[in-house]
Amino acid sequence: MTDVPARWLAVWPVNDPSMSSRELVAEAAADLPDVARRHRHRVIGVEKWRRCPGRLVPGSGGAPEVITAACWVLPYERPVNPDWPDTAPDKATAADKYADYADVGCTWDDIDRRTRTRPGTARDTLTRAGRHDITARIDRTTLGAAA
Repeated sequence: MTDVPARWLAVWPVNDPSMSSRELVAEAAADLPDVARRHRHRVIGVEKWRRCPGRLVPGSGGAPEVITAACWVLPYERPVNPDWPDTAPDKATAADKYADYADVGCTWDDIDRRTRTRPGTARDTLTRAGRHDITARIDRTTLGAAA
């Protein structure tokens, strides 16, 4: 199934009214790909740029004046890399993340708090992945912090 292009209106507030429309459009054009990606779009064409009063544009956030870009977009897709697995991150990937925390001297509680997981998740993941080297380093840090 192919994606059908959709029309999308990107909006930027005018923070400096003394700037010319050309300068504002140049700034917005440089920012357009990032804004579109945050909204999960990929821009395939810009139909029209316009500077207008914010009260006339939905999404202006109360700005007195805005720059708009009427764009044609497709849904954004993550770039495909043949080296990436097709599935969700596996235990080895999670273990590598926990290894980074071990490198900076985090305790088990620090890791669970920083990753916003239930207590014991990091230890369980590392144990299942067979990464006893990382578990031992974090154990030493945790024991040192308790002393």
